[in-house]
Amino acid sequence: MIFLFLWLPPTIHRGRLVRSILIFRTTRMTHQSKGKPAPPQLGMTRSGSRETTQTPHQLWHGPTQGRRSSRSLPPPHPNRSPSAVVCRPLNPTSSLRCCHPPLRVSAARSCSPIGFLRGRSAMEEMRDMAQSTLAVASAAVISLVLGDDNLLGEILLRLGFATDLVRAAAVCRRWLRAASDPVFLRRFRDLHPPRLHGFYIDSYPNPTLKRRFYAEFVPMQPQPPELAAVLRRGRFSLDTYDSQSTRVLDCRNGRVIVSLFCGGDFKRGVHSPLHPARDLVIFPQLPKKDVPDSDSYSSKIRIFYEILSKESVDGLSYFAVSLDYCVNEEKATTCVYRLQDNAWRMQTSATTQISGLQGSSLKQLSIFLAEDKIYMGITMHNILVLDLTSSTFSTIKFPDKMSFDGQIILSRANGAGIYLSHVKDLQLCIWLHMDCNGSIGDWLLVDTISLHDLCANLKISNSSTTEDGDDPDNGDDLDAYVHMVGGNAEYVFLEMDRYILYLDVRSRALHKVHTVTEKNTLISFIHPFMMTWPPVFPALQE
Repeated sequence: MIFLFLWLPPTIHRGRLVRSILIFRTTRMTHQSKGKPAPPQLGMTRSGSRETTQTPHQLWHGPTQGRRSSRSLPPPHPNRSPSAVVCRPLNPTSSLRCCHPPLRVSAARSCSPIGFLRGRSAMEEMRDMAQSTLAVASAAVISLVLGDDNLLGEILLRLGFATDLVRAAAVCRRWLRAASDPVFLRRFRDLHPPRLHGFYIDSYPNPTLKRRFYAEFVPMQPQPPELAAVLRRGRFSLDTYDSQSTRVLDCRNGRVIVSLFCGGDFKRGVHSPLHPARDLVIFPQLPKKDVPDSDSYSSKIRIFYEILSKESVDGLSYFAVSLDYCVNEEKATTCVYRLQDNAWRMQTSATTQISGLQGSSLKQLSIFLAEDKIYMGITMHNILVLDLTSSTFSTIKFPDKMSFDGQIILSRANGAGIYLSHVKDLQLCIWLHMDCNGSIGDWLLVDTISLHDLCANLKISNSSTTEDGDDPDNGDDLDAYVHMVGGNAEYVFLEMDRYILYLDVRSRALHKVHTVTEKNTLISFIHPFMMTWPPVFPALQE
């Protein structure tokens, strides 16, 4: 039989012949085990008591006597032997014609030669073939979709966090180019703004303690698993530094500017919580200010001396900004130094005439650097603006419809603009001011939120009123103090009744995020620590 199989010409469908032989052998063994007469040998048929031999064509296609065929067989080739018959492929849906009576084999037990030898059923083979076909088709579709840069960008745009975007960019060079495209990153940030990891609290503890200021990091809870892993790996605490007074000056793009007082002197530097192995990068000493004349020394006041940061192409740029005010002359002088080559270099200095500086309604200084301008909310009715390019001052008047009592705080806006948040009688009003083609624009009231209703849902009452015997559920005596307003006025940090509250402006959700345990502790500043943006992608090696 094996010799016959090898002798067959290539035109004969060997697989079908092997399948016929195997089915025949299986049926013969089954009949013998049940005591039934075995079917005739392959190629033999019983006709009464005699056996006849069938031709190869009859063996494959079945006998033609007694039945009508819808198609005629081609005549044998004159130069070809009768045994070398070219067999046409059978219709897959037709039954297999053999010399023995038709076998009734269920689909679950019928199998191909290879599957029969392996003990696999036809259903298993069909399932494997379907899965293989599906895998090939899926790979082709995926290749077609991911091969389109526009579709790839839309898929990457559905990722939730910048950390997922960095992992996707590590797949291949093409994905890295798509993920790091500036246009794509702008769209990604609009849909997925950088998340808030937590915030630093600058507090003034009990005067009996040796420290003046104490900085503490509070993580936001709950966090998604992707961001929770970042918090676990980071080094956010500042207690490892030797300091009698620790204060956070600014937080931006994964960097924390800290001020440490030790040994009778201040030193300032950059702390990188997301890089635990990095040490504190110490700034050089700030420039010493000239001592004023003895006649005017008593009337000159140092308003502030801070370090601000600005995002640039090469990373963060640092500026030391000081503001001195002469009471007698009602003049304000600002000096701006920029850190270059590990040294503070004078960038600009300007003086302007201004009055009412000491009568500011701001409970805390609102100073920030945006684009090439420094905004200073330090006066009674105006915002002082210093243009670093032209070294000139300008003022922005507060909204006319806003009352000047209460609390005011400024925050950054995308592009050339600022937000002003005003709190009075548990009413939060958010105003937006945009520059119009380089000229001074106007104020627009964009949102109004009632803090009284939100506090009632949290069941917050003023503890100071309960000590006097007032009703603790009376929310009219509550006092809200705004510590920080995020970029684009997306969130607000407030302090009410020894609680630090986080307000999501878009969703109107108010959450308790921290409790001040020490009774005499005073909260000075709150600095949010945001997710790094833009994400740091792996370097592309050509």
